[in-house]
Amino acid sequence: MSLKYINENDPEALADFKQRILSSKEFVTEAQDSISNPIRLGLIEQSINNISLYENHFETVVSLIAKRNEIVNTELDPAGKAMRVLVTELLDANQNASNEQVYTLAKLQESLLLGRLYVVKFLVTNQIDDAKRAHDELGVSTTKMYQQAQDVLTSSVDQTKLQQFMTLKTQYLNALDAIEKTIIERNTIIND
Repeated sequence: MSLKYINENDPEALADFKQRILSSKEFVTEAQDSISNPIRLGLIEQSINNISLYENHFETVVSLIAKRNEIVNTELDPAGKAMRVLVTELLDANQNASNEQVYTLAKLQESLLLGRLYVVKFLVTNQIDDAKRAHDELGVSTTKMYQQAQDVLTSSVDQTKLQQFMTLKTQYLNALDAIEKTIIERNTIIND
């Protein structure tokens, strides 16, 4: 596999890989035409099959990388930004509220930011522990702080924003699950 493309998503590396595959196919086809020894012909045919298999797996990896990037750009990032904006709006609207209300919102924001940090870390490292930590922060800690915020914020506007936050959080976690599945599938192909 073209590790440069896999690690950096460099279009030049992808073009280079495709050119190398094409050259390899041409080389073994030429060899096939010029060899008459049945044992060597069998090896050439095996090489042709292996090159095709390798190319197919690489194309699958390329499509999985594109899928991962699309989910990040169209689902994960917009939901994450919208959640952050909602929590900031809640904090701004309640800056003169009781210490308990401000503290609860600050802890909600902290859980959100930690969760998003571990999502970004997972996107870079592809380590399942980072995805698990993101799920813990966003699924457990953020839900706990959301429930506390529901108890201490009395304004209907605040309650509506909290509901919007939870809807976005669900979307965000669903996107993370899809990305995690895509990365695991991609890594299995690469490692195998």
